[in-house]
Amino acid sequence: MFDIDEGVHLFNDSDFFFSAHDFFEDIWMEAERDEKLFFQEWFKFQSAAII
Repeated sequence: MFDIDEGVHLFNDSDFFFSAHDFFEDIWMEAERDEKLFFQEWFKFQSAAII
């Protein structure tokens, strides 16, 4: 599994939003299919929590 702490920190710092995007994009490109499913479900959950 991936350590996403750095990406979360970058995302929470508005000055580094695009760096966070690049961080998570790199993880996505390296992820296996089942890991991508995890991230998709995690994102849905996080998005629902914001709404």
